[in-house]
Amino acid sequence: MPVKIADGDLNIQKFKMKQAFGLFEASDISSDFTLYNDLFTLKNFKASAYGGNVTGLIKYNVATTQVNAKINGSKINANPAVSVFTGLKDQIVGNADFDADIKLKGATYEQQMKSLNGKVNFSLKDGQMGSLGRFETFLKADNLLSQSFVSTKIGSLVSTVAPYNTGKFAYLKGDIDLKNGIAFLAPVQMSGPHMSLLLNGNVNILSMISNIEILGSLSPEVTKSLGPVADLSVEKFASFIPKFGAKIASALSMYNAAANKSELEKIPALTPEKTNTKSFKVLLNGNLNNPAGAIKRFQWLNTPEKIEEEQAAIEKSLMPSLPVTKEELKEQIKEDVKQGVTNALQNNEKVQEIQQNKAVKTLGEIYKFYKKSGSTETQE
Repeated sequence: MPVKIADGDLNIQKFKMKQAFGLFEASDISSDFTLYNDLFTLKNFKASAYGGNVTGLIKYNVATTQVNAKINGSKINANPAVSVFTGLKDQIVGNADFDADIKLKGATYEQQMKSLNGKVNFSLKDGQMGSLGRFETFLKADNLLSQSFVSTKIGSLVSTVAPYNTGKFAYLKGDIDLKNGIAFLAPVQMSGPHMSLLLNGNVNILSMISNIEILGSLSPEVTKSLGPVADLSVEKFASFIPKFGAKIASALSMYNAAANKSELEKIPALTPEKTNTKSFKVLLNGNLNNPAGAIKRFQWLNTPEKIEEEQAAIEKSLMPSLPVTKEELKEQIKEDVKQGVTNALQNNEKVQEIQQNKAVKTLGEIYKFYKKSGSTETQE
């Protein structure tokens, strides 16, 4: 004869359960419950966990191990909670609120995660990301490290950027769709004083293998601290630099991508909002427990219109008939002297115009940065 409980009360002072990555702990658990036809139902479920509160409705089929749960959490300490359930330590610091509607089945953690389906909405305020959400980590992308003229500068760049704490956020929020143990970011947004992010992609909860595209925005302060590296976005213009230009242009083409204005507008604004920000894209493909190793590509983003605008400015200032090296400039001045003082003065004004052109200055800085690195790739 099946057991039937029409009206029960559940009270547990302390509860501990071993998880794959640690011990889950809760206290002050209370709920009304029923048991009928193998279905154990917890109504008005309440508990304290990780400094916050959890409420909800949970249904557990004793015969099939199927769990259906609608859970709400408030002020949950995210760091230990995320660590216990995913193994990611010190990656998200802050208090989280969430709503979850999930289903899973199985007697083991692996079975449960492989069958996990549902939706989760979450938000955190005034928190901190670990290495997964810091710009220094993005600088270790494979395509940056593969070029010696950038890789030799990574250490100093990390030291320069670190004081700005790009992982600090005013908010981190998003929606996650769970399908058979795969978490699809739909999407997740982060905004702080120096960096904002928009994340789309997926993560295998069991293996923590991810495939995520990140669109981001940097504050003008961080951009300025990067020096010439922040101007690697002018790859199409670097071909104007004599001797090294074509090779620099080829190398820099790896670090840039065109993006539609509508795509860039999806990136959250900084908090507080700032102007003159710089957009970028990161491809993350690998194990999230090794953030630096998972960063495969970093690219600066520009609209096609912006690229054309800067290209036109360069072409206007650097006409083929004008000198672009010191030696050529000297020879041109000698010729001007022979032709007359007036022509020399007119040409001098043009040279000054070139020297003051912002795009030309940028190219000069990139050229010096590239040449100073001593990359053998540029030798002819």
